[in-house]
Amino acid sequence: MATETVPTSGGTVIVDFPGSEVDGLEIMVLSQGYSTSKTFKISTAPIINHALGQYFNPLTPLIQIENGGGYSDSIMEITIPVTIPEGDIPLGFYYDEISGKLEGIPVKDYSNNSITLVTRHFMSASELTPSNLKSGGIKIDLTSNLIISSVTESMLKMQTIISSGFKIGTDNWEFTNHGFYIATGGHCAGQNMAAMWYYFEKKLKGDGDLYGKFSTVPSLWQDNAIGYRFCSVIHSDLVWEGRFIDLFDKYIEKNQERDKLKLYMIAGAILTSGEPQGIGIYRPTGAAADGTPTYGGHDLICYQVSVSGGKLYISDPNTPGEGQTIEFANNKFKPYIAKKNGNAVAEPFPYVTYYAKTAYIEWDKFDKRWAEVIDNSIGTVAPNIFPTYTIWVKDGAGYELKDGLIMTKDTIHSCIIGPNTEIGFITTIGHECPLKNYIRSLKSLIIYILQEFK
Repeated sequence: MATETVPTSGGTVIVDFPGSEVDGLEIMVLSQGYSTSKTFKISTAPIINHALGQYFNPLTPLIQIENGGGYSDSIMEITIPVTIPEGDIPLGFYYDEISGKLEGIPVKDYSNNSITLVTRHFMSASELTPSNLKSGGIKIDLTSNLIISSVTESMLKMQTIISSGFKIGTDNWEFTNHGFYIATGGHCAGQNMAAMWYYFEKKLKGDGDLYGKFSTVPSLWQDNAIGYRFCSVIHSDLVWEGRFIDLFDKYIEKNQERDKLKLYMIAGAILTSGEPQGIGIYRPTGAAADGTPTYGGHDLICYQVSVSGGKLYISDPNTPGEGQTIEFANNKFKPYIAKKNGNAVAEPFPYVTYYAKTAYIEWDKFDKRWAEVIDNSIGTVAPNIFPTYTIWVKDGAGYELKDGLIMTKDTIHSCIIGPNTEIGFITTIGHECPLKNYIRSLKSLIIYILQEFK
């Protein structure tokens, strides 16, 4: 239907096909979004029937967009012509032909005759997880299928609770987001998105619960060293060169007059797809040198919603054993009191941004990192390398704390010795560590001390 090449300087792809249901569709690609020119191919296919549930109400044909794959370094906007029934809330979805599932796409804006979605890619969820395509010789084109659906406001309000299958204490990590060596300020995005990825790509395919999966000592989160490293590495991957943060800072939804729409979009996406949704919260922190405002953010998973009760039920990586809520009243979200990480001071976060799942997040990074988790090499591959170190007991001449050591005291005074230092890679000050509380395995103590001295 339409084929157009966009150079690295950016441009707009426009469907000029009178009589087509998507005549006038536009894709805006920003300058340097892609490092090479991209050829966009757009076509449509009618939806004759479907097995996507009672809440799926397609307003457009299946819109197929192919551009060779890959994530853009900038957000792309897709404006789609559509007639939205009065009283309906429009919803954007990817449709994955292999899994037969829908995935939410954030809506930037809509009118009576168009809707604008925001995303960084035009690929299916199956393409974003290469291991899904290895068996059976499956070959698929790098094509995304987009559909606009809608749900009535009354339908959302009549549901007491709109739930996904994601559950606190089962599908989230058991440890608190304190941050770590390569993510010292916290790794909330890495922790949440690693949990979301595992839920979709592993849990739903039979790999069991995530909560406590890698810990050999029940109820001791410090024992889950490999899971903690995985979350930190993923967080570091996501904030590479600041692009992730820059994108989110630019697309923070600061207009609280749109909070009602965001509540409905999140609820509609969960109701229609059955999937938990990613959201970010933000607060103003000051101004940059050029006078532009700066913001601090925190990442959350919304796993269920009550529109009538005015609540988003969320998984917060700072409170892993307990679900939290964001309240909605007088057509606005109340500020959510949160911490940047488990050690920070709690602050009110007034702005809520909906980012769905893969539309903003580079989902294709997880598959490779998961292979590193399985072979225990996570955190040893450049550039996200954790240092080698020894834990030294400061008792007289001192000695290394290692497996097989027999202790006669119930408390040690320890420090960490690492590369390029004689004493104290992270600190030269020791830490009083009650052995009866922390030493059930050496790796438990190692991750505890590293977290304390990050």
